[in-house]
Amino acid sequence: MTENTFSSFAKTLATLQKLTRIEAGISHAVESSKVPPVETRKFLRAETPEQAANTPLFQFFRRVFRDIGLGDMEIIDVERFKHTYRIRDNPVARMYPEIQGKKTCYVTTDALAQVYAKDLQIVNTSEEVECINEGKEACVFEVNLQPLSVYQMVLDRTDRSLVEEISRRGAADTRVLAEALSLEEEDVEYRLDILSRYHIIDEGGRLTRLGTTYSKYVSGLLIGKEEDFPPPWEHISDVTASIAGVASFAEAFSETVESTPIWEVDEREIINLSEEAKKSKGFAELLSKYINKEKSEEEEE
Repeated sequence: MTENTFSSFAKTLATLQKLTRIEAGISHAVESSKVPPVETRKFLRAETPEQAANTPLFQFFRRVFRDIGLGDMEIIDVERFKHTYRIRDNPVARMYPEIQGKKTCYVTTDALAQVYAKDLQIVNTSEEVECINEGKEACVFEVNLQPLSVYQMVLDRTDRSLVEEISRRGAADTRVLAEALSLEEEDVEYRLDILSRYHIIDEGGRLTRLGTTYSKYVSGLLIGKEEDFPPPWEHISDVTASIAGVASFAEAFSETVESTPIWEVDEREIINLSEEAKKSKGFAELLSKYINKEKSEEEEE
């Protein structure tokens, strides 16, 4: 008999129960955690992991991930268009103790992708690049940010005014720009550093080709008034409560399983749920795959 990833049907159901609870928690958290652009901008402008970790945005989502059951998340690298996270003692990886040599934390990857896309309004592709279950010391996740989304978010209205002034004058002069826009010179210097980091201006303070393109096209997409609303961490107790509430289904499901009489199971008929789970968006899709597989086998008979 071929050995399956899960040694028993009961163990499989227990794992599905945990996945269901986590995915429901992610769904609740994402729905109630939209971040105002000004806070997303602070996070994107961080130049080091330490700066990013100290933002209210990161601290909030770190707690949310922990409450959901995804583990204690660290941010270990920040680049202009890529953020890297690590989870050392990963409860998701522990859900698959018998899997070796494979990445298993698809649910965490999906959570990061949803947070960036739906809460931060940043188009992205996320992936697990290292996993405890393939022999690594920790699970590591990369979130690759779409450059256009970043440029639309990382510069505010004042930054765009600076770009327009530089375009008209040919080069950046801190004192002249400060007078033209009624800003402190220190503020102008800070903003010019941001423009330089994102290659909008070169070392001489002139617009780069990218800066010229931004001035002509991207900046025009941002003319409308930016949304302003309270950040989700101002009502974190409500978010935490919504996450805790999703446990009810998982608990009821567990009680139902425990009260169900045990029957004989042919392990050859049990699909490798861990492999299918990594390809499925959620519990409903995974269950649908299982049902369709059974229906197909019945039709063949």
